[in-house]
Parts: sequence; structure tokens; C-alpha cells
Amino acid sequence: MATFSLSLGGLAIAFGVADLAETSAGVWMREWEKQGHVSNLEQWNRAFARVNLARRLNPIDADHSANLGRLMEWLFWHPEARATDYGLHRERAAELYAEAIGKRPTWGYAWAHYAENQFLLGSQDANFLLALENAIVLAPWEPGVQRKVAWIGMATWDELPDPLRMLVKESIRRSIELDSMTNELVRFAAHFEWLDELAPMLKTHAQISTLENVRRHTRLR
Repeated sequence: MATFSLSLGGLAIAFGVADLAETSAGVWMREWEKQGHVSNLEQWNRAFARVNLARRLNPIDADHSANLGRLMEWLFWHPEARATDYGLHRERAAELYAEAIGKRPTWGYAWAHYAENQFLLGSQDANFLLALENAIVLAPWEPGVQRKVAWIGMATWDELPDPLRMLVKESIRRSIELDSMTNELVRFAAHFEWLDELAPMLKTHAQISTLENVRRHTRLR
């Protein structure tokens, strides 16, 4: 009984240290995500080391693997890192997202990041299609997932199988219903020549005005 208690105590300490390491790195990660670039490469190295420590101390936690994947993607947000091997780091990000999915198969967030990373690697194989589908099915109302599904779906629309096209459309309809990023969706649609698909989904006066403004701006270019 004493040995069992000591084991539980050791686990609690390890998990506590893991959470502390990830929390300290999370301050920088939130800042980089908000500003859209990594401001300090030394901070990135320290953040990666801390999240990797958390992953080693608590290997069953999918969040640690996913956050390492995000950090590998974000490495190229810093100018000094862009000269390094882009493909190699994205491949590593893919491995980490796959690891997160293995730990939590029903996590739509991880599937969405895996799909996006595969697309940016230039891969639209069966794994990419499965990841995009699972992101939609497993996280239908999560705005962050909806955003990724929208731009990836529009960008790859001509290559998607018909059943997946329908799922992408339904995801975008849900985004319009939430009305939290309509302006962004219209900009995506204009960029990927998807406005004719999006237009029938827009219902409110504000949504339609946004569409008309974007179309007018596009014609004036």
C-alpha cells in the first residue's frame, strides 16, 4: 500500500511539473499566435524544450504532442529559421499531430491541424482526405476547426471527392450560422474563386453587404 501511494505521489509530481512546463511555454505561444510571428528564436527553443519536457513527463497527454506540432510549424514564422529545411520540419509536425491523434482519436482539433499541415506539405493523399473529414465530423461547431476546414476546403475544392465537398459546405454553413468570421470566409472565397458557392449561404444584410463589397473590390483590381 505504501509503495502504491509513493507511485501515485510520483505520478502527481511528474504531471504537476509537466503542467508547469507547458504553462510557462504557453505564455509565449499565445503571444506568437496573436501576433502571427515568432519574435524570438531563443524563446522558441526554450518553449520547445519545455513542452517536450512536459511530453516526456506525461506521455499520455495529447495536448503536449499537438503543441509540439504547432511549434514545429511556427518555427518558420521567424526569419532566421526560414533558411532551414522547411519540408523536414513540417514532416516532424505531421508526426507529432499523428501522435496526438493516436492518443486522442476523437480530437477534431488535432485532425484539422494534421490536414492543414499535410496540405501545406503538398500532400492531398488518402491520409489528408481522412484528416479533413474527421476534423469536420468530430468538431462540427469549433470555430478554429471551421476556419481551417473552410480555407483548406476552398483551396482543394476541385480535387475533393463529392461526399467530402458536401461535408465542407455544411461546415461553412455552420460557420455562417455562428456569424463569427463571415468577413474572413468571404475573403477566403474571393481568393479561391469560391464566391458563387458561398453566396447562397449568406442571409443577413451585413453578410450580403460584405459579399457585395468584396465583389466590387475584386472587379476594380
